[in-house]
Amino acid sequence: MYFLLRLWLGLLALALFLLLFTTTDKAAAASASRITARITPGITEGITPGITEGNTSETSSMTSSTTSSSTNSSTNSSTSSSTSSTTNTKSVERGRYLVVIGGCNDCHTMGYGETGGAVPESEWLVGGPMGFLGPWGTSYPINLRNMVDRMEESEWVEQVKTAQALPPMPWFNLHAMTREDLSAMYAFIKHLGPKGDDAPAPLSPGVTPTTPYIEFVPKFPQGGTK
Repeated sequence: MYFLLRLWLGLLALALFLLLFTTTDKAAAASASRITARITPGITEGITPGITEGNTSETSSMTSSTTSSSTNSSTNSSTSSSTSSTTNTKSVERGRYLVVIGGCNDCHTMGYGETGGAVPESEWLVGGPMGFLGPWGTSYPINLRNMVDRMEESEWVEQVKTAQALPPMPWFNLHAMTREDLSAMYAFIKHLGPKGDDAPAPLSPGVTPTTPYIEFVPKFPQGGTK
């Protein structure tokens, strides 16, 4: 009987131990679940948004800075292009004026003098096969448009400033022109663009031209004054 009582008490103690262990395990799991539930929103709502918002802010700032820089660059480029275009237009207009008053068309544009200047601008300065015969041989008005098309502005200015040519080209007058004016003439002729054929090569004295020509030889009537 005593043995059975002890056995029963032992089984009761074991049951209580198992019950306590199970209850504690469930409480720990519940507690862990509550802790996880409290921490996770903090991580999601506190840390992640902070990182996202920070990155978004930085990205937005970088995008804004890039857009601003691009806009400023575009504006500066547009302003520079507009200024350059205005300057070039003025140079072309100045060059046209110098070509007209300098008499360039008189020789380098066929028919200009005969028509009182009524030759379309698109036909200006192409030279031609009309020769000028004199003691120097026969010279031809060169095609200035083709010439300028093959040259840089600096080359044009330097050549016109230093070169000598056959009559009736007044090269000595061109030597007296400013570099700014010669650059303006270059701009105008370049604006016209290349056109037509190059003029024939000059002929040496005594060689009879096979092209039309104008004789630049003074004629003194008999008994007249030389």
